[in-house]
Amino acid sequence: MAGILPHAVIEIPAFLFAAAASIRVARNLSPSLQAEDWDGIPSKTRELLSDERTWRSYILIIFFLILAAIIEVSVTPIVKELVQSII
Repeated sequence: MAGILPHAVIEIPAFLFAAAASIRVARNLSPSLQAEDWDGIPSKTRELLSDERTWRSYILIIFFLILAAIIEVSVTPIVKELVQSII
């Protein structure tokens, strides 16, 4: 638990945020899928993926995952040593 918890505090919300962003893109694309507008789907997908809001979300997700990786590399070993010294 001591090895997972420090970076999971940031990684799990980042994963949930990524899932929410993906659901938003899928929800905006679903009318084209339901209408079976197969020719319009590629342009709608490009429009959704080039949206500034989508890219800000993805950049924020990447930032949180990089932060979680830094915590995993630097903080987690310290926490594991402290826990092992207590036990």
